[in-house]
Amino acid sequence: MRTLTAGFTALILMTISAVAADWPQFQGPNRDGTSPETGIARDWPVEGPKELWSVRLSPGYGGPAIHSGEVFLLDREKHTTDILRCIDLESGKERWTFEHESPGSTGHPGSRTPPTVDDEAVYVVGLMGDFYCVDRKSHTLRWHINLVMDYGVKLPNWGIAQAPLLYENLVIVAPQADDAYLVAFDKKTGKEVWKSEGLGLPGYASPSIVTLGGVQQVVVLSASTKDGDS
Repeated sequence: MRTLTAGFTALILMTISAVAADWPQFQGPNRDGTSPETGIARDWPVEGPKELWSVRLSPGYGGPAIHSGEVFLLDREKHTTDILRCIDLESGKERWTFEHESPGSTGHPGSRTPPTVDDEAVYVVGLMGDFYCVDRKSHTLRWHINLVMDYGVKLPNWGIAQAPLLYENLVIVAPQADDAYLVAFDKKTGKEVWKSEGLGLPGYASPSIVTLGGVQQVVVLSASTKDGDS
């Protein structure tokens, strides 16, 4: 599954690099599944798109994020280790990696969602609830929180599947605990800034910012059953 993801990513890189587009988080620049770029080809050539490069990865479901010529993707090996990979957009060569032990497994292996990237750091949530902030310059861990253990929640059937949301000086995730369904952290320090009360059962969705009635709000889809069905 992940090999197919990597291959498809490589196939579209020619178009992406030509317009120098960034895709720094889940669902793109505006987190709404749309791109502001223009002049993008609407049809493949008869002979198919040219493959520029490919990368072999472990099985998984988390797609890439792209920021300033670098591709970021959370890989996972042997049910034991989360590996954040930084790949050069033009050449496909691996620039650096960050590894963290995170043993455990669920019904399907691998990471679930893309990282979220800004100029200074990479924010990503792994299958077992490990929430990492990794410095882009030093390639080292700035801070780490485990959403399952630190907030006392039971790991959902399919693991943790969500992409962190950046808003001003905050990074927002959903531990989905009874007393902390959504939590905002200082993105530089990892210190908790605020949290919401329980809003529902654990599910598999990422928080987003919407404006309702002229007020910006954080929304997230919760599950309606104990099995995690939305």
